[in-house]
Amino acid sequence: MSFWEKHKSALTTGGAILFVLAVAYLVWIRPALSEASELRADIESLKTKLGKSYPRVTDPERIDEPRLEDIQRQCVARRKEYERQLAITTEKLRFPFKTDFPWVDVPRDKDGELAWIPGEYLIKRYRQTRGDVENYHGRHGRSPTTLLPDWLGFLPDEHPDKVKVAEAEDKLRMLALAERVTKLAIDQRVRYVIKVRPAKVTTEAAYSTRTVRNKAGKKVKARVAYGNKFIVNYPVTVEMFGSIDSIMNFFRSVHGEKQFLVIRTFKIVSRDGGVVPEEVMDTAKPGDLFVRIEAACMDFRKPGKGKKDPGKVKTGHSPIDPSYKIPRKPTGY
Repeated sequence: MSFWEKHKSALTTGGAILFVLAVAYLVWIRPALSEASELRADIESLKTKLGKSYPRVTDPERIDEPRLEDIQRQCVARRKEYERQLAITTEKLRFPFKTDFPWVDVPRDKDGELAWIPGEYLIKRYRQTRGDVENYHGRHGRSPTTLLPDWLGFLPDEHPDKVKVAEAEDKLRMLALAERVTKLAIDQRVRYVIKVRPAKVTTEAAYSTRTVRNKAGKKVKARVAYGNKFIVNYPVTVEMFGSIDSIMNFFRSVHGEKQFLVIRTFKIVSRDGGVVPEEVMDTAKPGDLFVRIEAACMDFRKPGKGKKDPGKVKTGHSPIDPSYKIPRKPTGY
Protein backbone atom coordinates (compact mmCIF):
# COMPACT_ATOMS: atom_id res chain seq x y z
CA MET A 1 0.00 0.00 0.00
CA SER A 2 1.32 3.39 -1.05
CA PHE A 3 1.83 6.43 1.25
CA TRP A 4 -1.04 8.30 -0.38
CA GLU A 5 -3.45 5.44 0.02
CA LYS A 6 -2.32 5.02 3.60
CA HIS A 7 -2.68 8.78 4.62
CA LYS A 8 -5.22 9.93 2.07
CA SER A 9 -7.82 10.92 4.62
CA ALA A 10 -5.44 12.96 6.81
CA LEU A 11 -3.83 14.71 3.87
CA THR A 12 -7.21 15.60 2.42
CA THR A 13 -8.35 17.08 5.70
CA GLY A 14 -5.12 19.04 6.13
CA GLY A 15 -5.31 20.39 2.61
CA ALA A 16 -8.88 21.51 3.16
CA ILE A 17 -7.86 23.37 6.33
CA LEU A 18 -4.97 25.13 4.57
CA PHE A 19 -7.31 26.08 1.75
CA VAL A 20 -9.80 27.57 4.18
CA LEU A 21 -7.04 29.52 5.98
CA ALA A 22 -5.68 30.82 2.68
CA VAL A 23 -9.13 31.95 1.60
CA ALA A 24 -9.75 33.57 5.02
CA TYR A 25 -6.43 35.39 4.87
CA LEU A 26 -7.05 36.66 1.36
CA VAL A 27 -10.67 37.57 1.94
CA TRP A 28 -10.70 38.93 5.53
CA ILE A 29 -7.35 39.04 7.34
CA ARG A 30 -5.21 40.81 4.72
CA PRO A 31 -7.81 43.58 4.13
CA ALA A 32 -8.16 43.98 7.90
CA LEU A 33 -4.41 44.31 8.37
CA SER A 34 -4.27 46.81 5.54
CA GLU A 35 -7.11 48.81 7.08
CA ALA A 36 -5.42 48.70 10.52
CA SER A 37 -2.22 50.01 8.98
CA GLU A 38 -4.12 52.82 7.32
CA LEU A 39 -5.86 53.66 10.60
CA ARG A 40 -2.53 53.74 12.44
CA ALA A 41 -1.21 56.13 9.84
CA ASP A 42 -4.31 58.30 10.27
CA ILE A 43 -3.88 58.29 14.06
CA GLU A 44 -0.23 59.28 13.82
CA SER A 45 -1.19 62.03 11.38
CA LEU A 46 -3.88 63.32 13.77
CA LYS A 47 -1.51 63.16 16.74
CA THR A 48 0.97 65.27 14.81
CA LYS A 49 -1.69 67.82 13.88
CA LEU A 50 -3.29 68.00 17.34
CA GLY A 51 -0.13 67.62 19.40
CA LYS A 52 0.36 71.36 19.80
CA SER A 53 -3.13 71.86 21.21
CA TYR A 54 -3.38 68.61 23.12
CA PRO A 55 0.08 67.68 24.38
CA ARG A 56 0.55 64.20 25.59
CA VAL A 57 0.09 63.88 29.36
CA THR A 58 3.14 62.38 30.99
CA ASP A 59 3.80 61.54 34.62
CA PRO A 60 7.57 61.78 35.10
CA GLU A 61 7.12 62.67 38.81
CA ARG A 62 4.74 59.75 39.34
CA ILE A 63 2.02 62.05 40.65
CA ASP A 64 -0.78 59.74 39.56
CA GLU A 65 1.08 56.65 40.70
CA PRO A 66 3.43 57.81 43.46
CA ARG A 67 5.77 55.56 45.31
CA LEU A 68 5.60 55.41 49.11
CA GLU A 69 9.19 56.60 49.50
CA ASP A 70 8.42 59.61 47.28
CA ILE A 71 5.45 60.54 49.47
CA GLN A 72 7.54 60.26 52.63
CA ARG A 73 10.33 62.39 51.17
CA GLN A 74 7.88 65.08 50.04
CA CYS A 75 6.18 65.16 53.45
CA VAL A 76 9.51 65.60 55.24
CA ALA A 77 10.54 68.40 52.87
CA ARG A 78 7.19 70.17 53.28
CA ARG A 79 7.36 69.94 57.07
CA LYS A 80 10.86 71.42 57.10
CA GLU A 81 9.68 74.29 54.91
CA TYR A 82 6.70 74.98 57.18
CA GLU A 83 8.96 74.91 60.23
CA ARG A 84 11.36 77.35 58.54
CA GLN A 85 8.53 79.75 57.70
CA LEU A 86 7.16 79.45 61.24
CA ALA A 87 10.56 80.29 62.71
CA ILE A 88 10.85 83.38 60.49
CA THR A 89 7.34 84.56 61.40
CA THR A 90 7.95 83.92 65.10
CA GLU A 91 11.11 86.03 65.08
CA LYS A 92 9.25 88.86 63.37
CA LEU A 93 6.51 88.82 66.02
CA ARG A 94 8.66 88.20 69.08
CA PHE A 95 9.79 91.17 71.15
CA PRO A 96 13.63 91.11 71.11
CA PHE A 97 14.17 90.34 74.78
CA LYS A 98 17.11 87.99 74.24
CA THR A 99 19.00 90.17 71.76
CA ASP A 100 18.37 93.65 73.17
CA PHE A 101 18.04 92.76 76.87
CA PRO A 102 20.24 89.73 77.59
CA TRP A 103 19.86 90.39 81.32
CA VAL A 104 16.24 89.17 81.34
CA ASP A 105 17.45 85.69 82.36
CA VAL A 106 18.86 85.15 85.84
CA PRO A 107 22.63 84.56 85.41
CA ARG A 108 24.06 81.08 85.76
CA ASP A 109 27.56 79.78 86.31
CA LYS A 110 29.53 77.54 83.95
CA ASP A 111 27.74 74.48 85.34
CA GLY A 112 24.33 75.94 84.58
CA GLU A 113 23.49 76.60 88.22
CA LEU A 114 22.05 79.93 89.37
CA ALA A 115 24.66 82.51 90.32
CA TRP A 116 22.09 84.84 91.92
CA ILE A 117 19.06 84.48 94.10
CA PRO A 118 16.35 85.43 91.55
CA GLY A 119 14.61 88.01 93.73
CA GLU A 120 17.83 89.81 94.62
CA TYR A 121 18.96 89.83 90.99
CA LEU A 122 15.59 91.39 90.12
CA ILE A 123 16.21 94.18 92.65
CA LYS A 124 19.66 94.80 91.19
CA ARG A 125 18.32 95.07 87.65
CA TYR A 126 15.48 97.30 88.84
CA ARG A 127 17.93 99.80 90.30
CA GLN A 128 20.26 99.68 87.29
CA THR A 129 17.51 99.92 84.67
CA ARG A 130 15.80 102.80 86.40
CA GLY A 131 19.08 104.68 86.63
CA ASP A 132 19.92 104.01 82.96
CA VAL A 133 16.58 105.37 81.79
CA GLU A 134 16.71 108.45 84.01
CA ASN A 135 20.18 109.29 82.65
CA TYR A 136 19.19 108.64 79.03
CA HIS A 137 19.26 111.83 76.90
CA GLY A 138 17.59 110.52 73.76
CA ARG A 139 18.69 109.27 70.38
CA HIS A 140 18.80 112.77 68.86
CA GLY A 141 20.63 114.60 71.64
CA ARG A 142 19.46 115.97 74.95
CA SER A 143 15.70 115.53 75.15
CA PRO A 144 13.31 117.89 76.97
CA THR A 145 11.49 114.89 78.44
CA THR A 146 10.89 114.95 82.18
CA LEU A 147 10.23 111.75 84.09
CA LEU A 148 8.04 112.21 87.14
CA PRO A 149 9.59 110.86 90.37
CA ASP A 150 7.34 107.80 90.44
CA TRP A 151 7.24 107.29 86.67
CA LEU A 152 8.12 103.60 86.83
CA GLY A 153 5.02 101.76 87.98
CA PHE A 154 6.92 98.59 88.67
CA LEU A 155 8.29 97.46 92.01
CA PRO A 156 10.30 94.33 92.81
CA ASP A 157 9.00 91.94 95.42
CA GLU A 158 9.54 93.03 99.03
CA HIS A 159 10.63 89.47 99.90
CA PRO A 160 13.26 88.62 97.27
CA ASP A 161 14.14 85.29 98.87
CA LYS A 162 10.64 84.01 98.02
CA VAL A 163 10.74 84.88 94.30
CA LYS A 164 11.06 81.89 92.00
CA VAL A 165 13.09 81.87 88.79
CA ALA A 166 10.13 81.87 86.39
CA GLU A 167 8.47 84.72 88.29
CA ALA A 168 11.68 86.77 88.37
CA GLU A 169 12.32 86.30 84.66
CA ASP A 170 8.77 87.33 83.79
CA LYS A 171 9.23 90.50 85.86
CA LEU A 172 12.61 91.14 84.27
CA ARG A 173 10.88 91.10 80.90
CA MET A 174 8.29 93.55 82.21
CA LEU A 175 11.16 95.78 83.31
CA ALA A 176 12.80 95.52 79.87
CA LEU A 177 9.53 96.49 78.20
CA ALA A 178 9.19 99.52 80.50
CA GLU A 179 12.73 100.59 79.59
CA ARG A 180 12.07 100.28 75.85
CA VAL A 181 8.78 102.20 75.97
CA THR A 182 10.18 105.00 78.12
CA LYS A 183 13.24 105.48 75.93
CA LEU A 184 10.99 105.63 72.87
CA ALA A 185 9.07 108.46 74.53
CA ILE A 186 12.35 110.26 75.30
CA ASP A 187 13.52 109.76 71.70
CA GLN A 188 10.34 111.41 70.43
CA ARG A 189 10.78 114.33 72.87
CA VAL A 190 7.51 113.84 74.75
CA ARG A 191 7.48 116.54 77.41
CA TYR A 192 6.39 114.45 80.41
CA VAL A 193 6.33 110.73 81.08
CA ILE A 194 3.94 110.43 83.98
CA LYS A 195 3.67 106.67 84.36
CA VAL A 196 4.94 103.52 82.65
CA ARG A 197 3.16 100.67 84.31
CA PRO A 198 3.69 97.04 83.14
CA ALA A 199 0.69 94.83 83.82
CA LYS A 200 0.31 91.17 84.68
CA VAL A 201 1.73 88.73 82.17
CA THR A 202 -0.91 86.63 80.43
CA THR A 203 -0.80 83.59 78.19
CA GLU A 204 -3.11 82.52 75.43
CA ALA A 205 -3.43 79.89 72.75
CA ALA A 206 -3.49 80.29 69.00
CA TYR A 207 -6.80 79.86 67.21
CA SER A 208 -7.77 78.21 63.97
CA THR A 209 -11.03 78.07 62.03
CA ARG A 210 -12.46 74.56 61.91
CA THR A 211 -15.66 72.83 60.98
CA VAL A 212 -17.40 71.55 64.11
CA ARG A 213 -20.85 70.34 65.02
CA ASN A 214 -23.06 72.52 67.18
CA LYS A 215 -25.52 71.25 69.78
CA ALA A 216 -28.08 70.59 67.05
CA GLY A 217 -25.59 68.42 65.20
CA LYS A 218 -25.20 70.88 62.32
CA LYS A 219 -21.75 71.55 60.88
CA VAL A 220 -20.62 75.15 61.43
CA LYS A 221 -17.39 77.14 61.18
CA ALA A 222 -15.92 78.07 64.55
CA ARG A 223 -12.71 79.51 66.03
CA VAL A 224 -11.11 76.75 68.05
CA ALA A 225 -8.18 77.32 70.40
CA TYR A 226 -5.23 74.96 70.43
CA GLY A 227 -4.69 73.16 73.69
CA ASN A 228 -1.33 74.72 74.57
CA LYS A 229 -1.13 78.35 75.70
CA PHE A 230 2.29 79.22 74.32
CA ILE A 231 1.73 82.90 73.40
CA VAL A 232 2.97 85.13 76.25
CA ASN A 233 1.65 88.70 76.36
CA TYR A 234 3.48 91.47 78.20
CA PRO A 235 1.10 94.45 78.50
CA VAL A 236 2.07 97.96 79.54
CA THR A 237 0.15 101.20 80.16
CA VAL A 238 1.85 104.50 79.37
CA GLU A 239 0.61 107.90 80.56
CA MET A 240 2.28 110.93 79.01
CA PHE A 241 1.77 114.61 78.39
CA GLY A 242 3.09 116.76 75.58
CA SER A 243 2.57 118.17 72.12
CA ILE A 244 0.41 116.29 69.68
CA ASP A 245 3.36 115.92 67.29
CA SER A 246 5.62 114.25 69.85
CA ILE A 247 2.86 111.94 71.04
CA MET A 248 1.88 110.89 67.51
CA ASN A 249 5.55 110.28 66.69
CA PHE A 250 5.74 108.05 69.75
CA PHE A 251 2.58 106.30 68.64
CA ARG A 252 4.19 105.49 65.28
CA SER A 253 7.57 104.56 66.73
CA VAL A 254 6.23 101.62 68.73
CA HIS A 255 5.59 99.86 65.42
CA GLY A 256 9.17 100.35 64.29
CA GLU A 257 11.86 97.75 63.90
CA LYS A 258 12.59 95.80 67.08
CA GLN A 259 9.59 97.31 68.90
CA PHE A 260 6.73 95.05 67.83
CA LEU A 261 4.25 96.58 70.25
CA VAL A 262 0.58 96.11 69.55
CA ILE A 263 -1.48 99.17 70.50
CA ARG A 264 -4.66 98.07 72.24
CA THR A 265 -6.11 101.44 73.26
CA PHE A 266 -5.13 105.05 72.64
CA LYS A 267 -7.10 107.40 74.85
CA ILE A 268 -6.93 111.18 75.02
CA VAL A 269 -7.84 112.21 78.55
CA SER A 270 -9.23 115.60 79.53
CA ARG A 271 -6.83 117.80 81.44
CA ASP A 272 -9.71 119.24 83.45
CA GLY A 273 -10.50 116.03 85.30
CA GLY A 274 -7.73 116.31 87.84
CA VAL A 275 -5.77 113.37 86.43
CA VAL A 276 -2.79 115.44 85.29
CA PRO A 277 -0.39 116.45 88.09
CA GLU A 278 -0.27 120.17 88.88
CA GLU A 279 3.43 120.52 88.05
CA VAL A 280 2.63 119.18 84.58
CA MET A 281 -0.39 121.43 84.05
CA ASP A 282 1.66 124.50 84.95
CA THR A 283 3.74 124.02 81.79
CA ALA A 284 0.82 123.20 79.46
CA LYS A 285 0.75 124.85 76.06
CA PRO A 286 -2.05 125.12 73.50
CA GLY A 287 -2.42 121.80 71.73
CA ASP A 288 -0.81 119.72 74.47
CA LEU A 289 -2.45 116.36 75.20
CA PHE A 290 -2.60 113.95 78.09
CA VAL A 291 -2.87 110.42 76.73
CA ARG A 292 -3.09 106.93 78.14
CA ILE A 293 -1.84 104.21 75.82
CA GLU A 294 -2.22 100.49 76.44
CA ALA A 295 0.13 98.30 74.44
CA ALA A 296 1.54 94.78 74.56
CA CYS A 297 4.42 92.79 73.16
CA MET A 298 4.66 89.05 72.66
CA ASP A 299 7.06 86.24 73.38
CA PHE A 300 6.61 82.53 72.76
CA ARG A 301 7.25 79.41 74.77
CA LYS A 302 7.42 75.89 73.47
CA PRO A 303 3.87 74.51 73.37
CA GLY A 304 3.08 72.57 76.49
CA LYS A 305 6.35 73.39 78.19
CA GLY A 306 6.55 76.03 80.90
CA LYS A 307 9.59 77.30 82.70
CA LYS A 308 10.82 75.24 85.61
CA ASP A 309 12.57 76.50 88.72
CA PRO A 310 15.99 74.80 88.73
CA GLY A 311 16.23 75.03 92.50
CA LYS A 312 18.64 76.58 94.98
CA VAL A 313 21.62 78.76 94.19
CA LYS A 314 24.81 76.69 94.11
CA THR A 315 27.55 79.30 94.03
CA GLY A 316 26.10 81.83 96.41
CA HIS A 317 24.99 85.24 95.26
CA SER A 318 26.32 88.74 94.90
CA PRO A 319 25.11 90.77 97.88
CA ILE A 320 22.64 93.61 97.52
CA ASP A 321 23.49 96.86 99.27
CA PRO A 322 21.96 96.25 102.72
CA SER A 323 20.96 99.91 102.96
CA TYR A 324 18.73 99.57 99.90
CA LYS A 325 15.04 99.70 100.68
CA ILE A 326 12.37 98.89 98.18
CA PRO A 327 10.25 102.03 97.75
CA ARG A 328 6.66 101.88 98.82
CA LYS A 329 4.20 101.40 96.02
CA PRO A 330 2.80 104.84 95.02
CA THR A 331 -0.87 105.38 95.54
CA GLY A 332 -3.32 106.70 92.99
CA TYR A 333 -2.12 104.54 90.09
